[in-house]
Amino acid sequence: MPYLCFLMPNSFVDALNRVAPVLTSILLLTNVYRHLFLDTADPHKCSALLTHGAWLDPPGRQFENTKPFTHWQPPGCILHEYSTRDIAACNGPGKILFVGDSGTRQVFWAAARKIEGNSKWVFEEREKLDLKRGDIEFERGGAHLKFLWDPWLNSSKLYEELSAFRIHQDSETTEEKHDTGKRSAVEFGSRRPVVILIGAGLWHARHLGIGASLVQFKAAIENITTAAYSGRGSVNLKSKSSISSCEDIGDQIFFAPVLEPLYDRLSPSRELTITPSKINSMNTYLENQSRQGLSVLWSYANMTRGHPDTYGESGLHVIDRVAKNMADVLLNLRCNAKATQEAGYPINRTCCSPYMPTTRIQAVGIVTTAVLMLLLSASKTIRGMPTTPVDDMCFDQSKGRQTTFATRGAPFAGAMFFLAICYCFLADRTQILDKFPKHFSNFDFRILIGLIVVGFLFTIRASPPTPHGLRSAVQETFLPRIQSDEFKGWLQVSILVYRYTGASDAPDFDRVFPVFSAFYLFLSGYGHTMCFLQTSNYSLQRVAAVLLRLNVLAVFLSFMMDRPYSSYYFAPLASFWFLVIYVTLRLGNYSNDLSLHFLSFKIFASALLVACFIHVKGVLDFSLYILKITCRADLDVDEWRSHFGMGEYVVYVGMVAAMIQIRNTAIINGNEALPSNCREGDARDFRLVRWLSICSAPFIILVFWMMTRRSPGKGDLDWWMPYISWSLIVSIVVFRNTHQFLRSHYCTLFSWLGRISLESDGQALLRIGLRRGDGTLLNDRWRDLVVLTPILLWMGWHLSTATKTLTAWIVDPVDNGVDREKARRSTFTESGRAPRGLDVQGDPELQKRHKDLKVRLLVIIVLVWLVNLVR
Repeated sequence: MPYLCFLMPNSFVDALNRVAPVLTSILLLTNVYRHLFLDTADPHKCSALLTHGAWLDPPGRQFENTKPFTHWQPPGCILHEYSTRDIAACNGPGKILFVGDSGTRQVFWAAARKIEGNSKWVFEEREKLDLKRGDIEFERGGAHLKFLWDPWLNSSKLYEELSAFRIHQDSETTEEKHDTGKRSAVEFGSRRPVVILIGAGLWHARHLGIGASLVQFKAAIENITTAAYSGRGSVNLKSKSSISSCEDIGDQIFFAPVLEPLYDRLSPSRELTITPSKINSMNTYLENQSRQGLSVLWSYANMTRGHPDTYGESGLHVIDRVAKNMADVLLNLRCNAKATQEAGYPINRTCCSPYMPTTRIQAVGIVTTAVLMLLLSASKTIRGMPTTPVDDMCFDQSKGRQTTFATRGAPFAGAMFFLAICYCFLADRTQILDKFPKHFSNFDFRILIGLIVVGFLFTIRASPPTPHGLRSAVQETFLPRIQSDEFKGWLQVSILVYRYTGASDAPDFDRVFPVFSAFYLFLSGYGHTMCFLQTSNYSLQRVAAVLLRLNVLAVFLSFMMDRPYSSYYFAPLASFWFLVIYVTLRLGNYSNDLSLHFLSFKIFASALLVACFIHVKGVLDFSLYILKITCRADLDVDEWRSHFGMGEYVVYVGMVAAMIQIRNTAIINGNEALPSNCREGDARDFRLVRWLSICSAPFIILVFWMMTRRSPGKGDLDWWMPYISWSLIVSIVVFRNTHQFLRSHYCTLFSWLGRISLESDGQALLRIGLRRGDGTLLNDRWRDLVVLTPILLWMGWHLSTATKTLTAWIVDPVDNGVDREKARRSTFTESGRAPRGLDVQGDPELQKRHKDLKVRLLVIIVLVWLVNLVR
């Protein structure tokens, strides 16, 4: 039937290749238009943070292990939760000042709790000092907070602070600002305020009549602005939205609106005097002033409007969780721009914060992309090529037909590669696309996993036959390539769902996550070992091809995103283990297929040496120190010891599994080099091991899951995970092959996904930014999934294929197509030992090409090293 054609792999890839470019173009064009024309007054989301926002977790919709009203979300940006170090860096030599009544004092105590952490000191001091209604000053770790009790907003201390604020604002040069900062500290005996929060009005409503309350409130606000700005009026926050440096937002005064209380909860005496008319009249005045440039935190009013549970029993004061978010809004408004410029990437605070200026390398990348696209659009050869590339999963293997992306050549691959890199830059290093924080929801996690299972069931196909007309390779081998790709696809999707839903906040999922990386390392160890032992191809061309394929994307991303190469940690991790496997098998490789004991000894010795390299104090430290001196690679020793230790045993288990599989294949196919009694004994042992593995696999999976659930903590789990993760992985692979149907069928979708790279930095989620909802998956973010997921798959697919094409273009394989086909078909099933590889020394032409390859690789290494030094 016609509609079933879309479910076929070829139709799926064809549809993806047609739909994704259209979605990408529409997404970028609409968001660029929104950013340049609709958001010109607020490009950095300062006004959005100041005036708008919504609760992500109102009652009935809170996240796991959290209470309601914990996560406040401004539109289109990420709100950062500040800590002691962040606050100290923000106030610098100054202080953060809170002025007003008990409502403002709540925000002060919320900021103090951020500094003190879980200490009881804040709560004890709060109980004592709140009754005195006096000033409070608090300092820890360089963070300095001060509260002035002034519910009428007319105290002499307030005007002293405003004078210090005005002196600093009137400074026009750096020298003057430095001198006046010293003068204000001496004159007023305290630090200057870098940000002031002023909030009052309840006392005006409580103790004055309707007319008098508004008159005195207006007079207080006008006197404050006059004292702070020397009669120049308040500074409009919107005029400061074009932030270009960490201090461009300047010191600010923010006014809190008069929060409308819950009148039915007020005490009888308060209910008589605090009336809606008084509150509304004062807020109406503030609203008029905000149009003139007064910075009023209307997001505070949005936090409580329509949510009676945000108030305490008195009906007058908000609960502590709401006060904490109020403090975060204030700190994000003043501190984010400075923190982003000083700390750099990763950016985890995008509200009221500019992204760092475009570097020269980023500009070169953008220009290169534009030039390549223009050249390709004008090329006649490119215009004549097919428009729909087909990947490995989308061809008829029985007929041997395959139209690959590589047929378009290196120029087209380079253009698509740089285009994808520029898309990553626009999405993650500019305000073009909105950003959304991650908060774990078990419901969202299960919905996405359910969709993945449905996609798996609808794309199960029979394994393709081998080109030689033999029975399927899937039925002959322990872990054929098609299954390995399927497992990698599962891992890719699982990690994406884990990252997308923020499952690291859920202990159950966070404890299992290290198994994902270990599984990939097991597959790498198995695959590389199989390739080396079957082909005996230890040439420079083979090593260079693998290392380039693993690292070219990470290197270009590190330059384009202006991040260290080590931040994409899996590329250097996979490269390290590939080199370990290569060196282990390369030494004495002519005896690999002759002596199983010799090969086992080499693997054991390698495991012992690598364990010493990782765990012996000083060895890894010295190696990373050399990299720091030579390559400016500032690597954390403990972090990389953890990364290396995660796979130090599972990689060798993969090597042993490949060694056993090759031996088993030779026995099954009647290798004449082995004695008959040896073949019969080994075959009998292999059958016994196979049945024991099948019977124990479900039991091991169950026990492993129970152990992770009962582990006392993640630290304890991380300690013993490297020792037992391999047992779970091998059991999963064995369980996957327990029945002939399972061995003879595979999931085409996940096998395809396993051959592409889907990266995620784990910091935030992209939003299409065209419509705002409540932040839930089913009512809001499903639009982002529908639009952005095809783009992600399309970009990952083309990046993977372009990487392979560019790698082949750079390496320029030493052997010709016939030799490669012979090496690919040479297995133990034919001769009982691996081929010896190509004789480069005996062919002058191959020697020349081999020398040219060395020169090209040396040039690439030097260029990357120089760019890394000068960036």
